[in-house]
Amino acid sequence: MDVYPDVYSKLALALVSAQVAKQSLVSEFGVGEDLPFTFFGWREGNLVAIMAFSQELMGLSITDRFPTVQKVGEVLRRLYWVDGITFVAEGFQSLDLGSTKGKRLAAEFANNNRNVHECVTVSHVVINGKNQPDSTLVSIPYDYVVGRDLVWGESIAYSKGVGRVLLDSPVIALLALCLKMDVVDVVLDEFDAVLETVVRDGVNIQEFGSRFDDDE
Repeated sequence: MDVYPDVYSKLALALVSAQVAKQSLVSEFGVGEDLPFTFFGWREGNLVAIMAFSQELMGLSITDRFPTVQKVGEVLRRLYWVDGITFVAEGFQSLDLGSTKGKRLAAEFANNNRNVHECVTVSHVVINGKNQPDSTLVSIPYDYVVGRDLVWGESIAYSKGVGRVLLDSPVIALLALCLKMDVVDVVLDEFDAVLETVVRDGVNIQEFGSRFDDDE
């Protein structure tokens, strides 16, 4: 199993994966097809699971998605024993923070503000040695071009700890709370039963090895 020891290698893996997935969606379905919420779960530098929302879930409002975000965060922490979560989503990025300060970027984009672009954001959240959340965000803008293709801009990284990254994203703040939960020890049947409920909620799960391998 490959090991990704630092935050930058984790962010790079998630970002490249997101770019490939975004291009595939655009090539197949055309402009406007957004990436689903995707969560990479890490334990001691190893990628142990990826969970992604279904298109049906993505059709709900952000508020209505929160209960499932919390369930994913709890399962990753309590059952998979992860110590870090990388969250992939889409949003809007300003290339001129001064001109868009205090404004809703989605509205500015709709009004054809040339400084605002659609983007993919990758946020990595952990609990540090002081038992406080740390988060690092990488954002990369993109533009659609003729022929169902994308042109990617320059990536921008932010590392603000409990500052702007967490305050600007209630999803990241929720994941940080989940990472502060205690892990639980369950038998395989109980583990599988919980995962079944998550799948029924519309979450796709890909595992990379099993926490129970050593017990088999």
